[in-house]
Amino acid sequence: MRIFISAVLIFFLFGVLSASPENIPNKAIPPNQIEYDNVLLEYNKAWKDKEIYLEINLDNDNEKEILISFVSTYYPYTSNELKSDGEAESVKKQNEQLQPIENHAFYQIYDKGSQGDYKLVKTFSGMDQLGRIEIFSLAQGKPPAIAILNPCGANSTDLSIYQYQEGGYRMLFNETSSSEIRVETQENPIAIYIGTPESSGSVFVWNATKESFEQKTPA
Repeated sequence: MRIFISAVLIFFLFGVLSASPENIPNKAIPPNQIEYDNVLLEYNKAWKDKEIYLEINLDNDNEKEILISFVSTYYPYTSNELKSDGEAESVKKQNEQLQPIENHAFYQIYDKGSQGDYKLVKTFSGMDQLGRIEIFSLAQGKPPAIAILNPCGANSTDLSIYQYQEGGYRMLFNETSSSEIRVETQENPIAIYIGTPESSGSVFVWNATKESFEQKTPA
């Protein structure tokens, strides 16, 4: 009888410890692996110092969402299908010649659950480097816009702007350019500048009626 009670007590304590808050991550963390373009990428901790972690209300509910950024890497010569060391070495050499190692930036939005867990809501894919994120208001009472400015290659930048609408995140704007891209959130209406006046750059302004960025016609 004493042995039975001890066993029940151990089981009870194990269950309490397993469900205790200490065993739940206290923040959203990047996944160890992520599938992208039909291949499996592995989390790259070398970019950790440049990662972004924001807690902000993105959908106008009563709770803040978590927005994180991270880099994952595709290693073409690591395959679970390889069966022997000889075969692995052979395929590794072939892939090193044909397919380079590739980095991909990702931006993820999480909801925090009632138990302190985190539920993935949306994943945005970026370029080969981590960029910066700007959050700004497009209209009073509406969810904020999420601008992701992502460097790509040596000289180009990709700008993607999203907003929560009707249960999901809608892309409002996307442009990639080798010229400077900047979002002027203090202007009214908010404007996106690509290039400079000297280089005959483009300007896109927010149209509140159409809820879209439209190219401004030169005066």
